[in-house]
Amino acid sequence: MSSPKKVLVLDCAANHVAAGFFTSGPRGITLNEVEVETIGSDHANEQEWINAVHLGLRAISKRKKLSGPVHIIAPGHLQLMKFLKIPHVGKSKQEQIVKFEAQQNIPYPLNEVVWDYEVILDDGAEFEVALVAIKIEIVQELCDKIQSMGLQVEIVEPSSMSELNAFTYSYPEVDEGALLVNIGSKSSNFLFVDKHGFFVRNVALAGNTLTQAVADDLKIPFAQAEEVKLAVFSGQETDETPVAAVQRATESFHRRLNMEVTRSIVNFRRQTGSDAVTSIYLTGAGALAPGLAESLSEKQKIAIDWYDSLRNVEIGRKVPQEKLDLIRFQISEMVGAAQRSRPGSKAHFNLLPPALAKQLAFKKKKTYLLASMAVLVVAAALPIINFEHTAAVYAEQASSLEDELVPLRRLDSQIQQNQRRVGEIRERIDRLHRLVEARGSWVEFLNDLQGRLIEIEDVWLDRMVLVRSGAQPQPTGGGGILGGAQQQQQPAGDGTPRLQVSGRLLDRENPLSRVSAQSQDRVNRLLDLFSESEFVSEVRIESLITSEPGVLRFNVSFVLNTDKPL
Repeated sequence: MSSPKKVLVLDCAANHVAAGFFTSGPRGITLNEVEVETIGSDHANEQEWINAVHLGLRAISKRKKLSGPVHIIAPGHLQLMKFLKIPHVGKSKQEQIVKFEAQQNIPYPLNEVVWDYEVILDDGAEFEVALVAIKIEIVQELCDKIQSMGLQVEIVEPSSMSELNAFTYSYPEVDEGALLVNIGSKSSNFLFVDKHGFFVRNVALAGNTLTQAVADDLKIPFAQAEEVKLAVFSGQETDETPVAAVQRATESFHRRLNMEVTRSIVNFRRQTGSDAVTSIYLTGAGALAPGLAESLSEKQKIAIDWYDSLRNVEIGRKVPQEKLDLIRFQISEMVGAAQRSRPGSKAHFNLLPPALAKQLAFKKKKTYLLASMAVLVVAAALPIINFEHTAAVYAEQASSLEDELVPLRRLDSQIQQNQRRVGEIRERIDRLHRLVEARGSWVEFLNDLQGRLIEIEDVWLDRMVLVRSGAQPQPTGGGGILGGAQQQQQPAGDGTPRLQVSGRLLDRENPLSRVSAQSQDRVNRLLDLFSESEFVSEVRIESLITSEPGVLRFNVSFVLNTDKPL
């Protein structure tokens, strides 16, 4: 029986970092110590996030010295995950065909990402593959920062795969359709598990989404909105706290999450052919939003259980109960990382950058190389027969090899040029595919929009302008409820496709006075209906104008759902 192994896991999440000190062995997993440091969640870009992770880990290292090999968990919002079904081939050709499929499904050249895959199911006719990728510049920078602290990164694992290993370790008895919803700060992981396999979907809907909705409603900075949200959720609000704004944002978040859960269940059953989901487990700090569990249970008609990733984990004496209570919703992925080396673990993805992988492989061979060098030193001390002749032979062989390499280098240069041209052609084809999809989507979207306008009554749209990243606005329609003159606008600054919409709502009850509170409620209901559209991921209010008698003018922006391109 092998002896227990010490495992140091660093969870690099969107708004916190954590260090888990585990012992993993044949008898199970023990959590010996754990440290958590909040790093904030309002990071402008990946570089700011990496710097915050570095500072957070340094703070942890001051409290508890970090050293030796480490296992890193990368957050879901940085990863791309695909599930592919590929015609069955022999094992010798499997890697080649998966690489071909990866080139088709990863929206970056393969030399710009670190990617890995695992075969989930092979029925002899086709095999199903889980494919994960992350941009190499991000993961390389993250590893460099961590290694600058004297640590050796050995594994970079996607958070969703750590979650899979944790769930199968904590709930080995579950073999029917189960859904684990882990709501983080920047994104959420939906993990489906059953006896046939697993399916993962990461969505950009999480705690920050709710906070941003509060910020947009109250026209306040994100950090201030987070304080307001937490005050209301914890029951520490004052008479001046805008509770109603938080309640509106929470109800909208409930609706959107239910829609994503329903959509994910449909995708899971279509992808795997599995039966219906019979149980849902809820975890993550974002899951603590009041009423969320009850809303999910009511809409999905399934009982909701709080996920306990520590149910089969032994807790060491250095971990006090009060600390466990604080981190219980943040530790599940670290449990999965500790489970990785044990029998029964489901996933073994590693997104370690190639340069570090080579260094690690060299380090493992170091003992062998040192022994070989010692033999060479001893051999050099012995009399050498025909040394000059042997050296001349080696020199001649080296010259011959150099001559053979010249045409190969030219051929390699041509291959690289062809690969770049192929990549450009694929990019053009992808754009054409998206254009064809968008044509049909516009018809569906406009019909959907018309239905929501009819439900409110006495409301019409004056103008719609589509703003894509790096492109000039594209006016939609030419008359009727969608007509109107178009103004040239600047593209959205964050690169997200948006639809700028202006319209008016008629106040029949007050045709000669300022707009009533009832009309305010109607326009709020209209915006809620817009946000429920599957084509819209977020509705942002630009302005509400109530100065015109009997008419309420509104200007809003739809942040479009990239899963339903227009």
